[in-house]
Amino acid sequence: MDERHLKYLYTALAVLFGLPSLVMGGAAATMLLLMGLGQFGHGTLASVTVMPLWGLAGIAGCLAWLWLSAGFLLQGRAGLHVHRLWWWMLLAGGLAAPLRGADPSMGAEAIVIAFVVVVLGGIGSFSGPLVGGLIIGVTQSMMSAIWPEGARLAIFIVMAGILLVMPKGLFGRA
Repeated sequence: MDERHLKYLYTALAVLFGLPSLVMGGAAATMLLLMGLGQFGHGTLASVTVMPLWGLAGIAGCLAWLWLSAGFLLQGRAGLHVHRLWWWMLLAGGLAAPLRGADPSMGAEAIVIAFVVVVLGGIGSFSGPLVGGLIIGVTQSMMSAIWPEGARLAIFIVMAGILLVMPKGLFGRA
């Protein structure tokens, strides 16, 4: 497959799997936010209106970040020349970040797990990280139920075990 076809395949897969997940996650977060407001007693008009809008600002920021990142990855700097609304949504998400707590190391654990998934699946393979992600996800879920403190350690043990047997990863070509 040439590079152009792979770009279209990756874009189609990102839209196919990413957008429904983002929409369902945003809907669930909004629903839980609205349901959670009733548990804190009788909310004032400000808390009933501002808190859902604050949550939606965070979701809008995530959507804008996804749109701008995809545009930049697909088209380079030309992908950043979009309607102003996307930049305002990104600003709204940035302003909502203090409620959720933003710090420089907030994605460190996700990056480490993503690294483990890619190395386990095999560098240069598309299906390898998918299978690696399933293996790591199941391992971490099972270990969280059995031994919660060792759940993080278990993914590295699984990675080391598979790399001892298959040094290029599960489907690695590099």
